[in-house]
Amino acid sequence: MKMRRKINIVTGGLRRKITLLVLVTLILVSISTIMVVSIRLQKLRELIINENNEQRDSVEEISTAYLERSVVDRAEKTSRLQANLVDTMFSDVSQKVEVLAERVAACFADDFDYSFLTVSTPDPADEGVIKLRLCYAPGVDPTTPENRKLIGKIALAEDLMCSLFKRGGLDNCYVGLPQGLGFVADDSSLSKIDEDGRPSYFDVVNRPWYKGAVSKKGLFFSNIQADIFTGRVGVACSLPVYVEGEIVAVVGADLFLGTLDSMVTASNTGDEFFFIINDKGQVVFAPDDQDLVPSDYSVASKDLRLSEDKDLSEFITITMKGDRNPYIVTSDSGIEYIMVGSTMEIAGWSLISASKRSAALSFVPQMRNVFDNVAEYSSEEYASQFNLAIWSMVLVLVILMLIGIIWSLLLGKRIANPLVHLTKYITQLRNGDFVFKMDEVYKTNDEIEVLAKAFEDLSERNQNYIKQVTKITAEKERIGAELNVATQIQADMLPSIFPAYPQRGEFDVYASMVPAREVGGDFYDFFLVDEDHLALVIADVSGKGVPAALFMVIAKTLIKNRTLMGGSPSQILYDVNNQLFEGNRTEFFVTVWLAIIDLKTGKGIVSNAGHEHPAIKRAGGSFELLKYKHSPAVAMMEDMQFPDHEFQMNKGDCVFVYTDGVVESTDSSNQLFGEDRMLEALNKNPDAPLDILLKTVKNDIDGFVDGAEQFDDITMLCMEYTGCKES
Repeated sequence: MKMRRKINIVTGGLRRKITLLVLVTLILVSISTIMVVSIRLQKLRELIINENNEQRDSVEEISTAYLERSVVDRAEKTSRLQANLVDTMFSDVSQKVEVLAERVAACFADDFDYSFLTVSTPDPADEGVIKLRLCYAPGVDPTTPENRKLIGKIALAEDLMCSLFKRGGLDNCYVGLPQGLGFVADDSSLSKIDEDGRPSYFDVVNRPWYKGAVSKKGLFFSNIQADIFTGRVGVACSLPVYVEGEIVAVVGADLFLGTLDSMVTASNTGDEFFFIINDKGQVVFAPDDQDLVPSDYSVASKDLRLSEDKDLSEFITITMKGDRNPYIVTSDSGIEYIMVGSTMEIAGWSLISASKRSAALSFVPQMRNVFDNVAEYSSEEYASQFNLAIWSMVLVLVILMLIGIIWSLLLGKRIANPLVHLTKYITQLRNGDFVFKMDEVYKTNDEIEVLAKAFEDLSERNQNYIKQVTKITAEKERIGAELNVATQIQADMLPSIFPAYPQRGEFDVYASMVPAREVGGDFYDFFLVDEDHLALVIADVSGKGVPAALFMVIAKTLIKNRTLMGGSPSQILYDVNNQLFEGNRTEFFVTVWLAIIDLKTGKGIVSNAGHEHPAIKRAGGSFELLKYKHSPAVAMMEDMQFPDHEFQMNKGDCVFVYTDGVVESTDSSNQLFGEDRMLEALNKNPDAPLDILLKTVKNDIDGFVDGAEQFDDITMLCMEYTGCKES
């Protein structure tokens, strides 16, 4: 790399590149800035005009949206407030009707005969007197004993009904009975007298408020209707009364709506008003001086949900469902109204507020003219200040370029020297001897010092790592060699030549063990105790690896030696248990299945010390688990007793024993292979040769675990009894 020194400044290599990078960057930035500013200056006037127009339109749009939102907010509050007021009126009436219903229910629940109490029929002399009056339907005789009892019960509620009328703010309250008897509490008798001066008939069970409450089986509000006695327009609130599941009466009260009509009429200010619709979508109250909805109510009034005006129809539909979103609806005369509705919970009616959209936006054009004047003045002032800013920017760019040239020369020297020294040092390292030492030249208090420190740390770690790898590799090779020898020794300790006793025709035996690690804790054994007795052993030491393997060697040796001395399996395991328990500080234990079979008779004696249940197959049959109570494992407690169990093997019978590694093999989902799958594998071909039988079980285990890690030794032993030898 060529480097030249001029006037004590090195101009080659990394320094030159840094200087050129800074200079080129400054020049490009300056040229780009000047070009952009020139182009923008030419289009400045057009841009300002367009921006002013966009700002004006945006402000107008935002203002319009804000004003509409203000109208909507005010309409929502107004409609909610007015709806709450109306709802309160209905709620107050419904609560008092419920109180009256409770009182009437209590009267009917009282079994006492109150027929001595009476309720008088309307009398002109009682005009203006608050009292309970009896009215009844044509054909009803109030003097019958049954009706007198009913009248007596209702008479018990007279004080409450008169109190509700006088102090409760009700226009009247009444009770109707299924027998055609009606009771009204008010201060008007003349309204209930016909032209002949006799009490008017009152067919109570056919009144809409009575039929509606019975049909609904609960609180009922009628449509607007004229009172049968006074002719005043109002709404009836009624509630059925049940005693023991049977309807005994319907109670109710009238709410005359003159005040509500006045309130709706007064709401029309010319720019806004509100109206009320019932639960059938019909207009109940609306001001006269508007062209949006009809102002007169009748039973045949049109359901606004079926209006030809789709906007009005959709708005009424969603409002009655409880939606409070605002809508814009256009009237027949083309006036746009912003409409918001609120639902009255008690009656199921809705109060709707309507505001003229044009009134809310009346001063937007004035605001637009003011904004145009301000925008024109601002654009001219902006252009003047922008020209001044351009010349100021050119001057600043020139000064920055000079400063950049000087700084790039100094920066290049500061950055390049440590890097050149570091590069030279590293290229001199040879033959993998990567030993790097920190030098003063690298202490720059920046990333270069961090890089040098990293090289030094890497060098030190590399040396330590090489030493550790060398040591660990040697140790692993030694341990691996020893484990290979241990594996072979353990394998050699187990009988592995098959057929084991080819000269003996009474039995055949086969076994296998697959350790989970290099060495395992499982073992099996079979040997002739004497000429006529065969011993079968399979065991599983707690734990894994080398410690378990050492304990396994001791246990196997003790069991075989003690068995050859004679005795039953229980006696053998008793002695072995005490020997293993003595000095067992590691607290290992071993599960053992030990059987001694008389080859002449097929009679077997077995002792099971905490081991798995064996599977047995009778001649021509299939394998089944042979379950019986077994003892705890060996080496857990001194002087432990291990009971014997007898079993009989006949010609063709086969016994299969195994360790828990077979049934507890798990797949990737931690599901166990289990006893059922083991028996299924054995019974695929239960009469197969013993080696094939064990291979079938192992293949099924391998297929089940599907490559999952083996956590326990898998050991199996199978013996077939072929019958007594011939003499």
